Formats: sequence, C-alpha cells, structure tokens
Amino acid sequence: MARMKMPVLEAAAILVGFLERIGAVPAFVIGLSEGANAAWELRDRFAGKARGMVLIGSAPWKSAPGGISIPTLFLHGVEDRVFGYEELCRFAALHRGDPIEVRGLPGMGHSFPYRILKREAWPWIQARLAFRSPK
Repeated sequence: MARMKMPVLEAAAILVGFLERIGAVPAFVIGLSEGANAAWELRDRFAGKARGMVLIGSAPWKSAPGGISIPTLFLHGVEDRVFGYEELCRFAALHRGDPIEVRGLPGMGHSFPYRILKREAWPWIQARLAFRSPK
C-alpha cells in the first residue's frame, strides 16, 4: 500500500497539539528558503503558539502583510542569488520598530552549513528562552 503524504498544515496542527500536551508551547518556528512560507502560515494559523521565528534564506517581503509581532531572526547569505539580501534589507527598513533582527552572512549564498546556522541562531533562541515575562 502506498503511503499518502499528509498536508503540511494538518501535520502542523498535530505537532502543535503534541507540543501543547507536553507543555512546550509557545515554541520557536524555523523556516528555510521556501519553508519560511510554511513558518509564516504556522504563525498565522496558530496565533499565540509561536514564541519566535528564525527564517533562513527566505523571501519575507512576499509573505509578511501586516507586520511582524513576534521576535524574528532573519539569517541571510549576503551573496544569495535566489532571494537577494538587498531586498531583505529594504523589507527590514519598512518594518522598523517590529521585533526583527537581520543578520547578513558575508561570503554565504542561499544555503550555508548547519554549523553556521547553529552558531548564529541557537544563542538568539536561548536568549529568548531565558526571558520570561511576568504574569
């Protein structure tokens, strides 16, 4: 019997339900390249469930109407020829005041080694996990 693929949002709903049961919500959403569109969709469909987003080599200017309300880190290769770094900088300028941080990675293109992602994103996530707002 052939396995059927589960639609992305159905799979996301199951994942969010699991994370809620184990007390891991709100969580961080990470999207790579076109996967960033799914990250935006998760953020919108499951409002309040995302603590922050890390978007890598993505095209946010195509998918952020209404601004950004949760902490968001954009990691982007300065040499990216798929989604231009300059476009991301223009997007960031339009959203000045939103909780976003843009990190251009010199010498990197559209993709880069996992070790770079870990070096750049993990401390950013850890800093936000350590912060707990008073109830």
